[in-house]
Amino acid sequence: MKKFFIYYEKAKNKLWPLVTSVYDFILFKLGVNSAKSLKKFNVPVLYVGDEMAARITRVVSWLKVKTDYEFVLLCNSSKSAHAFHVDQFDKVVYFRNEWHLRRLFLNISSPQVVHTFGPRCKYPSVAIDYYNRKNIKTLYDLQDVQASNFGLNPPFSYMKQDLPNEKFCFEKATCVVSYSLEPLNVRKIYNTRYQDVLFFPNYLDKIPEVKVDKLEGIHLVYLGGIAGSDKPKAMLGCIQFFWLIEVLTKQKIHFHVYPTPNRNVYLGEYEKISSENPYFHLHKPVPQKQVPTEIAKYHFGILPFFDEDDDRHPTKRMRSTSQKFYNYIEAGLPVLVSQDLKFQSWMAKRVGFARVMTREDFSNIESIVEGIGYENMIDQLKTNRVKYFLEDHIEKLMNLYSSKNVE
Repeated sequence: MKKFFIYYEKAKNKLWPLVTSVYDFILFKLGVNSAKSLKKFNVPVLYVGDEMAARITRVVSWLKVKTDYEFVLLCNSSKSAHAFHVDQFDKVVYFRNEWHLRRLFLNISSPQVVHTFGPRCKYPSVAIDYYNRKNIKTLYDLQDVQASNFGLNPPFSYMKQDLPNEKFCFEKATCVVSYSLEPLNVRKIYNTRYQDVLFFPNYLDKIPEVKVDKLEGIHLVYLGGIAGSDKPKAMLGCIQFFWLIEVLTKQKIHFHVYPTPNRNVYLGEYEKISSENPYFHLHKPVPQKQVPTEIAKYHFGILPFFDEDDDRHPTKRMRSTSQKFYNYIEAGLPVLVSQDLKFQSWMAKRVGFARVMTREDFSNIESIVEGIGYENMIDQLKTNRVKYFLEDHIEKLMNLYSSKNVE
């Protein structure tokens, strides 16, 4: 009976998208729209993506403060959307396939801007293609560049299938919005050019400063994805943290991990270690809004990603950045950042709240912390981070929405 249900689930997962796609394709060709409630909304900015990104909800929360726009989100994954709290949007609609998405477009006559986000890039490419034909401004907001990982021949079929969509987004979007330097990789890998780029970092939310007592000892915290030993090292070796757990806990350094909330991954190995090792702490995922106050009691945030730990191209790490970097700063935590994360370490050093680390440095945490001048680093962090509040920079995006070209 158990095998029957396993086969049933596999068959359903393959057949259901096919059946619904045929159904929605026919209705689209007949001009039958979907979600008629969308017609009630004046939609100056339409957001479209596959999985929700924390960055988008943060941006919209400030746009709602600064404008009187109504914001509509079309998203493929309800699970990821709920994980990042999409209550900032006036309307959220989940679509099941490409043709269902196109039917939703029939309800929205002429948004001023279509702000897509990825990866993955299939649905952003559909939206860009559809609205370009109507001469409506389209943006592609990237969290990662997939081609940066392994070039044009990745070892994973899902990634290889999505590369043409990613290339299309870069080539055809009116403007690329990026919070890292990864678009520099695109020109060489795809041998192409994009029209405009707005460099728009994640920035920081203003967090009311509350006196928090630090925990005794030395406590490091990591936010984000983690992978078990069953996952492919070529892609995910950099977040298989068994080596780091061993290195840190041998020194009696506390290591806290908060997994990404929208990833359904098996954490059994880490749960077992956490139950047996008093210095390793695996926590439940925390909503984005609660992260700064939750982690403020620790001493350092860490970005322990090194080139030697997986097979991805070094330029991936060199030019990328991540939301966790900004979460640490919001919480008032200095960052221990890998020397291979060139762009992020440059940003952190520029404002004085980071220590650039080799892999070997994590074996000598106590002496490194003693020589860091922790209190001075905290003071410098609090002084310098006021330059990077999202509230003070959101107009850059608002100007892009309203202008014909990137300024």
